[in-house]
Formats: sequence, C-alpha cells, structure tokens
Amino acid sequence: MNRLVRNLSGVLYETANVMANTQTSASSVAQNVVSEGWLSRLTSWIPSWRPTSRQALQEAEHRVMRNVRSSYRSEMVEIQPGIHINTVIVPSASAKEVDPKKNGLATPTPTSQRLPLVMVHGFGGGLGLFAKNFDSLSEKRKLYAFDLLGFGRSSRIRFSSDADLAEQQFVDAIESWRKKMGLEKFILVGHSMGGYLACSYAIKHPQNVRHLVLADPWGFVAQTPEEAESLRNLPLYARGLIGVFSRINPISVVRASGPIGPKIFGRTRADLDRKFSDFLSEDDSITDYLYHCNAQTPSGETAFYNMCSYLVYPKRPMMDRMDKLDEGVPLSFVYGKRTWMNATGGERAKFLRPDSYVTCQFIPAAGHHVYADNTEKFNEAVKEIFNKVDDNKDIKVPVKLNVLF
Repeated sequence: MNRLVRNLSGVLYETANVMANTQTSASSVAQNVVSEGWLSRLTSWIPSWRPTSRQALQEAEHRVMRNVRSSYRSEMVEIQPGIHINTVIVPSASAKEVDPKKNGLATPTPTSQRLPLVMVHGFGGGLGLFAKNFDSLSEKRKLYAFDLLGFGRSSRIRFSSDADLAEQQFVDAIESWRKKMGLEKFILVGHSMGGYLACSYAIKHPQNVRHLVLADPWGFVAQTPEEAESLRNLPLYARGLIGVFSRINPISVVRASGPIGPKIFGRTRADLDRKFSDFLSEDDSITDYLYHCNAQTPSGETAFYNMCSYLVYPKRPMMDRMDKLDEGVPLSFVYGKRTWMNATGGERAKFLRPDSYVTCQFIPAAGHHVYADNTEKFNEAVKEIFNKVDDNKDIKVPVKLNVLF
C-alpha cells in the first residue's frame, strides 16, 4: 500500500500529462500539428497571454547549456521536409590517452574507435536536462543528445491517437535522425519515457544498438492486481483526488495561466532547481527552461497521454515485449534508490533474458531524476558500462552443455 501511494504521488507530481481528446490521424511522422487543449485554445487569442515563444525556449536552453565546459555544437537536423530534430553534439574531450602497454606514453586514440553515446530525455523535458552529464560522459567518446519529436525545440507534429502507432512515430523519427547523423552503432541511454522509446527502438533496430542503458525507465511494468486492489481500498477522498487529477492536465493549466504560468511552474517544480543548483549559475534556469519546453504547443505530450492507460500506466508495457529484444543487445537498468517508479523491471528482465547480458543497479541518494540527483555516481555507473563495452565484457557467451548418454 505504501509503495502504491508513493507511486501515485510521484505520478501526479512528476508526469501529470493529459492533453485530452485531440483527434489525430494514424499516419507518418511528417504530419504537422497546431493542436492544443480546450483550456489553452480558450486563452490563445489574447496577445502574449503565454509569455513564451520558440525564441524564448532557445534562449532558455542556451542559459542551461552555457554551463557545459566542453565545446559543443547545436544543430537542427531535418529528418523530413519541414520536420526537424534539435540536436547537441559534444565531441570527445580527449584526443590522446595513456597506453599502459607503451610505458605510459601518450598515444593517439581516434574518437572513431570508441562507439558514440546517444542520450534520450524523458516526458516533458529536453536535451538540456542532461547538461550536468555532458562533460563527464564525453571524456572519451562523442556524445549526441536530441529533443524527442514533439518535445523541446524539435518539431511539433500530429501524432496518432493509437498507442502503437504513436510509439512507432517516435521510433521512426529516431531512426530517421540516426540516418541523417550517419551513425551506425552506438550506446543508447534513455531516461523515463526516453527509456521506453529507446527500448522500443532497440527492438526494431537492434543492429544499431551496441548497449542499451535504461535510466529509471517508465512504462515497463503494468499495474499489478495488488496495486489495483490497493487503489480500490484507498479512502474515498483519495480516490476522488486521483480521479480528478487523472482528467486534468496540470501542464495545460500552466499554459492557460498566462503571465503567471512561469511562477506557478517554478514554485511547483522548485525541486528541479535544487537538483541543478550545483551546476547552474542562475537559480531558476532549469525551471525557466522546462516552462518554455512545456508552454509550447503540445505534441509529444499528447502522444504520451495516448500511450497511457489509467493514471500513467502504459497501455503497452515494455516487459510484455522483452522477448522481442534481440538477445545480442546488452541491457543495463540504472535506477535511483529512492525512485517512485516500479523498479522491478531489471530483475524481471534478467529472468526473461537468461541468455543475454542484463544488469541492474541502484544509485544511492537519487530518485527518478537519477542523472541529476546524484550526477557523479550516475556518471560513474554509465562510464563503467562504457568500459565493459570497450573491452567486450558485456557480451554473454551462451553455456554449451555436453550431455553424455
């Protein structure tokens, strides 16, 4: 019961999404959308009602990214005519390394010899949320991060209202982006919703994923019968609040709040400013960035809602498809020890993939935003995965038994 209440609290606080009842067509990625919820449409006629714009979002992203010490470049990658994916590319920080086999002499180590890293953010976020990780994780390999289609500064398209088709639109956009970037094989890290989509991508395109890292992923485990029963046993007022919040989108409320929207968002998500206080020079940089990410015309937000059942349980749990992930794709789960997510996915994956490399670890002093809560330990965990990839120690060799008759 306690875990359910904690999970529900996290759901309502962290991922409150709903952008309801938008009629969409089930077609390709290239369908543009300028569609909003009724509350946002009601106030959209008032000039400058929402103090946001694409330029304001770009400036907010810059204020976050200027704290990254490494050189990087931003690029709008056109994956289809008129459809762009906002991308940041961080080159490897070291062109040379010390080779212990050559008496400690520095020897050239081309970046191309190390597989690049691709990072995928979660719901309601953008690539700027990984800014604290860029310097460390790009020390020995090239790093790519992008805004998911429909989020951040990427194009806002019309997603299908069908959960399966909406998911495939995300996946197809990632594959189109990969082709445009000329990437062949890479290490793929996804957080929350980004972890769900990263796994879906790896199922469809396993030849491109050398190692899949799922950071506190959403959508892997369905609601259990015990959780459903516990929900029914909650007090009437609690069930009423859950019912109300499951039908109201707080992000739409923030959009409809107009000039006071940034203040509302900043106060309700002050915890994010605290997570980044050791990195950002301005106290409200991250909440300002996220406000502008979410005050834009909703798109990916709508798709996420269409992929959810009651509350934010997935309509298509990833664990039900784990058998479709090629057994040759190594898999690592990295959870925050204090996460409100159902963190049983890692152990279940080990059971479902006995002939594959699967690990699961928990980062201390970290919750759902594991990459930001304890950045140092998270980066260490991911770089340890890098080392195993570089040394091919993440490939499980099937045990052959010789049976004598």
